[in-house]
Amino acid sequence: MSSIPRPLALASVALLCACTHGARIAVRPPAAEPGEAAAAQRRAAEDAVRDVAAMGRLRCEAPKDGHELLACWPEDILARPMVSLHLTSADDGYFVSIGVSDAPSRVLCDLQDRLVERLALRFGADDGTVVLRDPSVSCGRNPR
Repeated sequence: MSSIPRPLALASVALLCACTHGARIAVRPPAAEPGEAAAAQRRAAEDAVRDVAAMGRLRCEAPKDGHELLACWPEDILARPMVSLHLTSADDGYFVSIGVSDAPSRVLCDLQDRLVERLALRFGADDGTVVLRDPSVSCGRNPR
């Protein structure tokens, strides 16, 4: 997969920052020893983000350094709304950051819903993984 040209990536960040809604989802899988179990957890997180990215026609790539595992941007860098997804590693799991610009907050809520659903599917309901929605994002959910 080819890399997004740096000037376009920087321009898209500037556009995204102009009028952005954001959310951060925490993924807390059970502690895993380094090795195959930890690699499987990472693949599950990456696959969930890629699933949602594909639905939104986003292209993902793995940065070469730091804690960021995946960065996803629109295939069409001038697309509106501008959406980005970022998967980062943390001491106790992963974070998925969502950025949306030039769109109603409903778009952010829908993305958050899809990510939570995909993360739950990829990790499995019985493995003890906890997926936490961003408490600062009000999506008007009514418990049923």
